[in-house]
Amino acid sequence: MSGQHLRAVGNLRRTRVSLAVLTAGLGTVLVSLCADRAADLAPGWWRWGLGAAMSVVATVTLTWRLGRQPGPARMQLRLADHEGRPRRLAEVSVADLGVHPSRLVRTGETATPYLPRDADAAVAAAVTGAARLVLLSGPRLAGCTRILAEAATRLLPQVTVVVPVEDPAVGVGQLIREARRWVGRGEQVVLWLDGMSADRFRELDPGMLAWAGPGVRVFATVDAETLRGRRPVPGNAAWIALDVLSEPERRRLAGHERYRHLAGRAEGRPLGEMLVTRSELNRVLRRIDDASVDRVALLRAAADWYRIGAYGRLGESTLRMLYRAYREELHGGNGSPAAGWRTALASVSGYLTEHGQDGERWYVPHPLMSLVDRPIAEPLWAHLAATLDDERRLDLGIRCLAGRDHRHAAALLDPRRAGGVDPGDLLFLAYGLHRDGRLVEARQWYGRVIASGHPDHAPTAMLDLGVLEREDGQPDEARRWFGRAIATGHVGEAPRGMVNLGVLDREVGRVEEARRWYAEAIGGGHPDQAPRAMVNLGILERKEGQVAEARRWFRAAVESGHPDQAPAAMVNLGLLEGQEGRLPEARRWYVEAVGTAHLVWAGRATCALAALAEARCS
Repeated sequence: MSGQHLRAVGNLRRTRVSLAVLTAGLGTVLVSLCADRAADLAPGWWRWGLGAAMSVVATVTLTWRLGRQPGPARMQLRLADHEGRPRRLAEVSVADLGVHPSRLVRTGETATPYLPRDADAAVAAAVTGAARLVLLSGPRLAGCTRILAEAATRLLPQVTVVVPVEDPAVGVGQLIREARRWVGRGEQVVLWLDGMSADRFRELDPGMLAWAGPGVRVFATVDAETLRGRRPVPGNAAWIALDVLSEPERRRLAGHERYRHLAGRAEGRPLGEMLVTRSELNRVLRRIDDASVDRVALLRAAADWYRIGAYGRLGESTLRMLYRAYREELHGGNGSPAAGWRTALASVSGYLTEHGQDGERWYVPHPLMSLVDRPIAEPLWAHLAATLDDERRLDLGIRCLAGRDHRHAAALLDPRRAGGVDPGDLLFLAYGLHRDGRLVEARQWYGRVIASGHPDHAPTAMLDLGVLEREDGQPDEARRWFGRAIATGHVGEAPRGMVNLGVLDREVGRVEEARRWYAEAIGGGHPDQAPRAMVNLGILERKEGQVAEARRWFRAAVESGHPDQAPAAMVNLGLLEGQEGRLPEARRWYVEAVGTAHLVWAGRATCALAALAEARCS
């Protein structure tokens, strides 16, 4: 959003007030004119009197409407002094800045002792440097907020920090514009955006940061999950990515008096996951009896709204609707009648905060609600699929794809409007739908990938679409797509198409064509597809009674040393030699296959050895 656009939005409220004043003025003139003519008892005086009365009503109504009509949402401060001004970083705690309460905190502490992290030096350099945006990302509970808060309060104690109330209706551009009000002469202001939503992150751009001027910096944290499918903001930004605890960090944890008991379970886990207390969260979100359903339904609905990205304010009407849907889902439609709205709200006091502005109310859950470890409920998915605009549907669909949730991605994305989506993500979506048996939708998405012309993903989509058609009993369509994949000349997918065509031709009895495709794949020397073709050609020759040729190709596959095809060839050689009455040779090949410890073929070889020993293998 440009600076000019932001200024125009800021002027909208003043324009509306001016219109109200102008309307009142014109109405007053009209009322006076009508009243004067009526007082003179001029001909038709009663009409002038009626006009005066109607003018009064119209003027009052229009002025009242213009004055009451909500203007653009305005930032509200979450941290402020007694005069309503933002505080300095020296005056706030890390808990004020969003650090979750720890189960290890002691009486008199606002947070547990800080454990030094590998990223400390990089974060300190970013905080004290010239970057207009300092962004920390990482897995949920990796400690992004704590690391950034520790550095900011320690290194910039006299800098003013603007911490806004969570309000999705106030865009990042407007937050920056309003934060500029607090920039003093030669001073800086930090706009603190903890746990940025998908919408918030999408709004950031270098032009917006440049427009803010030198006095405003943005310190922000974002979950790695929100970053999926996106690239961090380019330009004058310092982006620091965190991860689970490293080995040096685990050693520091083991050496700290407060944390050493956690060291044994710290590998592969974010620090905050071991520190945050979940007992209270689990208690309020657990259904105990019918009386608890209202509380659980309301909190889950609000928590899910913000966990999924807070696409706009969670207004009263939306929350009411979701509350009813969540309650019905909890009860299966057979529960006791829902409590009254105010009764339900009272049951979640302290966990759900009501905010208001210009007569509009919206709700924000306690930050701990973001730690809910359960899938987003279906009523919210259905609501978003029905109400989000195209841009937000695309944004959420891409996030679903990045999170390997192809079911909801398919419900949100439209193949006709997926031009901005990475073809690799669309290929994953198509394959997921294919695997789930949703063949009509899978065909659409495979077709979208093919239409993209991507040099790698389009040939893969052709092959996968051919497999789909073969499985769906459409051999001619399958042959067409395998042929198109081969025609691309792709280094990996063209040989795979040759083997697939060989398999297809063998299934329909076109033996010579199958031999030709297998031979061409073998001649290409692809490290995966050539051994696969050798095994398939060996199977074809064995079924055709060409024992010597079958043996030749199975042995060639064994000599290739391929981790999958060599064990498969060993088992097939054992089968071949057993059918030929060469039991010692068969046993030798089965033993070699067992020795590979292959997940599939070693087990089959073990069963075959048992059969040779006249034991039964189920």
